[in-house]
Amino acid sequence: MCDCKSYNKDTGETPNALLDISEHFFWESFSRPIVCIDECISEQIEMLWRMGIFTRGSCCGHNEADPNVVIESEKDIYLAKLMLPENFQILIWRLVRA
Repeated sequence: MCDCKSYNKDTGETPNALLDISEHFFWESFSRPIVCIDECISEQIEMLWRMGIFTRGSCCGHNEADPNVVIESEKDIYLAKLMLPENFQILIWRLVRA
């Protein structure tokens, strides 16, 4: 069972993991090099970064849904599927101008 504290819900007691994205990507491209990740999926997210897969967001699901990760590039779907547990939803980030 997940006990991660959600930033937008009153759930869990385990604080977010603070991961340094600059260890994996050129950090000056981002507004901040430290990223908050749900503790129970932080190892999987950092593993994706080590493989060169850039993520835009993630959530463990907080016992209400399957975990998910938003990756930036469609070319990384296959590798992400190989690396993540089967229950992870893999979403693709796209900028849409309206």
